[in-house]
Amino acid sequence: MKNGLREIDSSVFDRKNPYEKYDRNLRLLKSYIETIPNIEVDDSSGNTYASLSNSLIREIDRKPSVCILGNFDSGKSTLANALLGNNIIPTNILPTTCLPTFIKHVDERPRWMQGDVIILRHGFNPRLWKDPAHTKNYIWMQGTLAILEEFVTHKKSKSKLEELVDLTAEQLIGKEKEHEFNKESEYAIVFLDSPVLRCCEIVDYPGFGNDDFDNEKAESYQNIMDGAFYLSTITGFLLSYEIRRLGQIIQSLDKFELIDPDFPTLGGLFVLATHADPDKYDENTLEEIAVKETKRIFKQLGETKIHERVALTNREITPYDVASKIHAFWYDSNLNKKNLGTSTKMFGSFMEDFAKFAMEHLPRFWEIRAEKLVADFALHEENALTIQIESYQNRLDEIKNLESIYAEYMNQEQERKSIKSLKHSLIREKIKDFKVQSLNEFESSYERILDEKKIEQVIKSKYENNKKEAQEYTMGYLLEKLEESVKNILIPKTEYIKQQTDDFISEYSNASKLSGESVQLGITIDGVGAFAAGLAKVTFLGAMAAWGAATGAAYLGAALALSGNATIAAIGSGLLAGSAVAASIGNGLAVAWTVATGPIGLGVIATVSLAAIAMKTFGPSWQLRLARKIRSEIDKNTIKEKFNDSMCAYWDSSLFAFNEGAKSIEEKWLKKLDELRRQVEQPEEEGKKEIEGILENLENMRSFFAKLYWDGA
Repeated sequence: MKNGLREIDSSVFDRKNPYEKYDRNLRLLKSYIETIPNIEVDDSSGNTYASLSNSLIREIDRKPSVCILGNFDSGKSTLANALLGNNIIPTNILPTTCLPTFIKHVDERPRWMQGDVIILRHGFNPRLWKDPAHTKNYIWMQGTLAILEEFVTHKKSKSKLEELVDLTAEQLIGKEKEHEFNKESEYAIVFLDSPVLRCCEIVDYPGFGNDDFDNEKAESYQNIMDGAFYLSTITGFLLSYEIRRLGQIIQSLDKFELIDPDFPTLGGLFVLATHADPDKYDENTLEEIAVKETKRIFKQLGETKIHERVALTNREITPYDVASKIHAFWYDSNLNKKNLGTSTKMFGSFMEDFAKFAMEHLPRFWEIRAEKLVADFALHEENALTIQIESYQNRLDEIKNLESIYAEYMNQEQERKSIKSLKHSLIREKIKDFKVQSLNEFESSYERILDEKKIEQVIKSKYENNKKEAQEYTMGYLLEKLEESVKNILIPKTEYIKQQTDDFISEYSNASKLSGESVQLGITIDGVGAFAAGLAKVTFLGAMAAWGAATGAAYLGAALALSGNATIAAIGSGLLAGSAVAASIGNGLAVAWTVATGPIGLGVIATVSLAAIAMKTFGPSWQLRLARKIRSEIDKNTIKEKFNDSMCAYWDSSLFAFNEGAKSIEEKWLKKLDELRRQVEQPEEEGKKEIEGILENLENMRSFFAKLYWDGA
């Protein structure tokens, strides 16, 4: 905590818009894309180039999301109010926020949205909030800020429903509002006029640890987060299960450093020790806490999440880097909370660093990111169109020979289908084999890591004679090692599936060549694009996420963004390139084992940390007795089975995703073959005219993408 507690002043976020240049470039890009011809993309998705380009705009046309995370009593909503400079978010000593609440600047509100607060039903995708075709289908309620306390906290009131929402009598009759709310609601959007919201949107999440409903909502941050505050009360600061959750956040943070070398290490992370009353905690004490917790973080995460982050970003992470992310936050909770933000004073050591992150680092990164996304997307489309143009031009030149060309394709079609079917079957069976192998290998890793003597050695080497610290943190360390072993099991297998997928796709390029000729006279398809179009229909990709990350084609980012899946879009845009397999496995497993329940083993960590290990004069050492207790608790809480379930989900998702990609590329091939058949059956002049029309469209599109760029000047 390099700065002492200072009174928080939200005016540090001045009224200047740090995205003024960005917004100008975005308007220019939108204006240009509006001129795009409405021509269908050469894949099996049914998308047009206009819809594909608009999906790129959707990924660019947003502010960064800064998430506020922590346990239910850690002061998250109070922090949101401190950043906003208003007493907007309801606060209470009880768990309050029950929905992820996206707080955006009022100037961003579309004209078709009526309220200051919008509550959205289950199934809403936050990345698509500006799309009326999507969002209007999920609006459950909209109205004034009064809705916040009534319906976005655990203090919902049925009696005021008619005052807040304009419902018909038919809608009101026979409805149990509390039940309907819990069943239907998923997110809330709030529009405010606050300077910080010109820099980023603030997302206030429900607290971890209140109930399963809140936990499920809180875990949804992973595909949203561009920066994060993690709050933990200073008494009991960063217990082991919280460090494990912090590791998950570090894993999920954007890899800013890969694109912007000047971006600070872990620049998007702020860890706050809350309730840090300055009468009890002076600057020296806070510094000691930061140093102490940094050591604990490295003990538990140094060999796993921190090591992975270093490999993914090519950036060393030192204890100083971690300690500098730990700050203090305090507010007088005894004062009237209704006057919070006016009479209540709030203090923190983080505002200066966060302001620099939000007003300088993020806008610069966002410019670099947008320029890269647009350039990669335009280059991919231009190259794909060039290949198609050459193919159709050759076809036009050989118009008199189309019948023989088609006949040759048909003659080899049965052989092509056999090869395709064989390769599809081999990959399918290999995925099934890898699923079984993964479970068997993890059985061995589990027994090796959790051997009682090995655990005893870990306790002695890491925690020496500090029994309290050993009780608190050994479990978290072991769970991190189990998680690491799962990734190590999956990485070589995933790499193999990625290579086989590339080979499967390349078979379509081989099939498009006649008699070994390198010039493609008949059928040319964008195999990567067609396969990716199939993945856009899939929620969880498993090993196919590694294929997408390694391919790195900007097309994937835009095409898959049509599904609204932010993780898929980021993978496709190349932001994970350079460490594709490891990054995608980490993200894929995070989906598999955290969407509903959070990182595996959080509950059992608390069980062991609270269990007293009685001192005995004779018998096994306390380290061995603790080791046995930990092993017993892990077995009792079926941790092995939960990891096994996550691996099964990973491979099941891999198989489903591959099948969808294979189906999509095959559909595209058959569509192209049918197109050639139709041109053969037409009179020569009609066939020639159709090909000329296709060529004209493709030339227009290539010219369009050649001029598509982001003005980074």
